[in-house]
Amino acid sequence: MPAGTYEIWCHPGFPEAGFSETDRLSKQRVLEIKILTDPALGTNVREAGIELTAFAQL
Repeated sequence: MPAGTYEIWCHPGFPEAGFSETDRLSKQRVLEIKILTDPALGTNVREAGIELTAFAQL
């Protein structure tokens, strides 16, 4: 990717009774939790020299 600022847009979450049954993103939320907590993600970010920051810091 070219140098610059990028936004990662996600809504991770865990299944919740009374909500997840009607949440069309329920399966995607669980997948995002797995991706965001995978140790390989941190390794890849560091190796690529990516600096993670909060939107408020921009």
